[in-house]
Amino acid sequence: MFKRLAVIAVSALVAASFGIPAAFAQTDNASFTLTVNKTANYTNQFKTAITLSGTYTCSPSDPINSGININVSQIQGKGVIVTGGSYLMGPLNCTGSSQTWTTDVYANFGSGPMGGTPATWKGGRATANVQGNASYGNCEAGNCIAASVDQVIHIH
Repeated sequence: MFKRLAVIAVSALVAASFGIPAAFAQTDNASFTLTVNKTANYTNQFKTAITLSGTYTCSPSDPINSGININVSQIQGKGVIVTGGSYLMGPLNCTGSSQTWTTDVYANFGSGPMGGTPATWKGGRATANVQGNASYGNCEAGNCIAASVDQVIHIH
């Protein structure tokens, strides 16, 4: 029993000394960063949608799955909260260089199977939560990278 453990320990030391990578070492230098622009503009004359944008940087290249999830909320009065969301489906361009993203976010009250009741955005402050991720295999094995940003934005 002890002889088998000694062989396993020596094998691990030899592998480490020769720089043989671990099974999930491909994400050891992985990174994901996000930014959100502080200004959002109306997309249409009815003020039911805004355009939100920012940048992302991720590496290494060619993730199996990747995307950016956007949620915006705005308090418009006592007990009145307007929300909206969008998702940018990957694959993201993970080159290690900064890339831009942009999406339209539609306003609604409440939630439900159809996204709630349509609403309008008001000029002024809102809060954006943006989350990005990329996976290079099994997330349980540490092969996922992610970033999250909370940003106060100004709608006009």
